[in-house]
Amino acid sequence: MTNSEISTKALRDVVTDPVCRMEVNPGQTRLLAIYRGHTYWFCSKDCRTAFEINPRKYLDAKPPKRKGWFRRYYEWIAKVDREQFGSVRPN
Repeated sequence: MTNSEISTKALRDVVTDPVCRMEVNPGQTRLLAIYRGHTYWFCSKDCRTAFEINPRKYLDAKPPKRKGWFRRYYEWIAKVDREQFGSVRPN
């Protein structure tokens, strides 16, 4: 990325730190790394250092696992409970 591309990106977007997945405003940080022609912004020096040591670890990360059946069931029960009883449960 050229300097003009970097400054344009900084003015219009919020990006995700590839290490901790925190949202970062490129216009408010100077912590960045360029890897294979792409610019990545970071929330802290620790995240940038971890990325510089092994960028493939964070770029090839698998998507989060789907919730298990018990968690999905629990969330469904909680939703039904809220619909039936509202936010306050009966005694």
